[in-house]
Amino acid sequence: MVEIKRFLLCLPVELREAIRKEAERKGISSNSLVVTILWEYFKPSRAERSNKNEMT
Repeated sequence: MVEIKRFLLCLPVELREAIRKEAERKGISSNSLVVTILWEYFKPSRAERSNKNEMT
């Protein structure tokens, strides 16, 4: 989680504050919100998983 904290500190103050407010609204930590956002962005789509399974 240290890396996420460093990542947050590199962001502009306004963005950091927006992340903090959204995390508070959802009742989770800023770190958890960042991990969730990154997971949603980078997780493979169903089509990609299907293609990967067909290759094996």
